[in-house]
Amino acid sequence: MIKDVILIILTTVYLSCNFSCQTNTEPTQSPKGLISVFVNDDVIGPVENVEIFLEPDSILKVTDNDGKAFFKVKAGDYFIDADICCLGPGFIKYHEPVNVVKNDTVKIELKACLLCL
Repeated sequence: MIKDVILIILTTVYLSCNFSCQTNTEPTQSPKGLISVFVNDDVIGPVENVEIFLEPDSILKVTDNDGKAFFKVKAGDYFIDADICCLGPGFIKYHEPVNVVKNDTVKIELKACLLCL
């Protein structure tokens, strides 16, 4: 009789925990998108070593040999900031709004002029 009562209690606890104590063992993935920034000069082509800032996350990337920098971020609103040195006016200050959608790529081209020497 006691064994039957213990078995009923254990079965009840197991079943109730099986339905209410389950946890999600799969990692939650936040939806992300990609921002592709291209810095280009019409005369000399892609511009490397330009600092590109992503705000409000304060992430810094530097353009590669192809004039590109990439940011993989959560969907949302951001700004791309860059100061591109130019012969003549000094600097071009960019503060470009960006809306990132999950699983999508936003392409931004920043124009440069002849680099400072």
